[in-house]
Amino acid sequence: ARISRLSLTDVLLKEGFITEEDLKKAEQYQRDNGGLLSYILVKLGLVTEEQIVVGLAEQLGIPHMKLTHYKLDPEVVELLPERIIRKDKVIPLSQSGNTLTVATADPLNVLVIDDLKAMTGCNIQTIVATPSEIEQVVGDYYSTRATMNLDKLIAQSEKETEAAVEIVRDEQSVDLDQLIREAEEAPIIRIANLILSRAIRERASDIHLEPLEKKVAIRYRIDGTLYPIITLPKRVQDAVVSRIKILSEMDIAEHRLPQDGRF
Repeated sequence: ARISRLSLTDVLLKEGFITEEDLKKAEQYQRDNGGLLSYILVKLGLVTEEQIVVGLAEQLGIPHMKLTHYKLDPEVVELLPERIIRKDKVIPLSQSGNTLTVATADPLNVLVIDDLKAMTGCNIQTIVATPSEIEQVVGDYYSTRATMNLDKLIAQSEKETEAAVEIVRDEQSVDLDQLIREAEEAPIIRIANLILSRAIRERASDIHLEPLEKKVAIRYRIDGTLYPIITLPKRVQDAVVSRIKILSEMDIAEHRLPQDGRF
């Protein structure tokens, strides 16, 4: 794509997004604190993320788009590791032949573009999107994938235990050795890991495991509100709780008194 001679600030001034006074204020902040001027303009409330995106698109002569309702193709997304997608705020959108189109919040970062080319072996075509939209779409995508994986693990766990003794049992007959063995089984470990990792991605402050009559409800507290996330079969209740206790270095034999743990 042809790169315009205008700088980003020239474009923002030309479009009327900022004034000369705004620019002087941002430049003074940059001299005092460092950082990219575009981020400083947003931080100071002088422009919006959307206006920066429009400015970058015009400056570089590349498209910009809203990602809110864009349906990601898992086969294309999996071309890049999740850690790269999250760290560099890039999302693979489509692939045509040897060209991979990605949405990025920073199309001027040539080091990231070069890394993407080296990792995928593709020519990289960029589209600009806001950082917050990229974070939202990426978070939604991996949360959905995690839920699908959790459903598969639950089904796997049910198959593996349907011929065995029921895992949920009366407190008086708890076999600690058996509880530990169940908590260390691969499906239980992966279920607990997915519950915790998704809570981190959703920025939940609390995870609620609520035993009901025939199932276990998992809810996250996000921004002060409890949201239902998924339900687990009753048969894995004790094993999942024991796994959390083991990770938190709590006493798995204690069922009556509250405990504090950390990991």
